[in-house]
Amino acid sequence: VNDLELPALSAIAGLQRWRTLLDEAGAGHFRLSGSGSSFFGLYDNDDDAHAMLETVDRVSRSRGLASRFCDVVHPCGHGARVLSER
Repeated sequence: VNDLELPALSAIAGLQRWRTLLDEAGAGHFRLSGSGSSFFGLYDNDDDAHAMLETVDRVSRSRGLASRFCDVVHPCGHGARVLSER
């Protein structure tokens, strides 16, 4: 849960454009990192992650939104662990 996402989306118009794009591109599960430095999505495998990045890149370019950096990265150590689901 990111309690800063809604206030950040309200305060910075460009973030809302990206939120809408991600939702419409099938990346509604992406979340804002902190107060707006980036969006991120978690995937079980590289193929799914790369496919979504290609979709997001294609859709963003068609709407005149250019990303500054977009890549698939792996967590350090043993990765993320879900402690509970809401």
